Amino acid sequence: GNLIASGSHKGDLFVWTQSGKELFNGNIGRDVTAVKLSIDGRTLWGATSDGQLARWDIPSGKSRVVTDELGYVVSQIYIPSNGRYVLTAGQLKGGPTRDRSRRRYFLLKLFDAQSGELRWQGKVGRDANCMAVSPDWRRVLCGEQNGQVNLWDLVEGREVRRFVGHQAKVMAVQFSPDGRYALSGSNDVWMILWGLPGSIEKSGRREVAIRK
Repeated sequence: GNLIASGSHKGDLFVWTQSGKELFNGNIGRDVTAVKLSIDGRTLWGATSDGQLARWDIPSGKSRVVTDELGYVVSQIYIPSNGRYVLTAGQLKGGPTRDRSRRRYFLLKLFDAQSGELRWQGKVGRDANCMAVSPDWRRVLCGEQNGQVNLWDLVEGREVRRFVGHQAKVMAVQFSPDGRYALSGSNDVWMILWGLPGSIEKSGRREVAIRK
């Protein structure tokens, strides 16, 4: 979009135009860990380190706490185009046995944007370093420490495909706007474009590989 939002550990929140004009500023009084603007630029969402999720109406400057029981540190916020829900994501460590105690996964929580009611939650990733949500909100990409890129089905709560090609941990992943491809970048200095299941005849094929 044409607007830029930011938050700080001092609780400051700002929204600017790309030309540098300030449209909004406020302070939540808590350490801000994630911010997200709605598609129409009228609503700003913010999450804090102590588990609060709040929203601000940009034109009026009014705020409202959606929930103060997130229960974990949120690093990413996703908002659908209809604005009915808000999806939070944060990285956690843990596992049932000693050898899994340092493995990392992402905990996702879906809230009703108006009532703050928790509608769904689930875990994705096996030793995840980064993640992205598909445009239709049905799938999640996880970039793993071992160089794999894993595709998860949010509706069924399961892993549906592993993409193998990187030789070092994956640092960033993203879906294409139409959801047909995935792009991954790794510490091996390669970026790989993947075809996703249901989108091309040979799903999982490396379409393009670029070395920096």
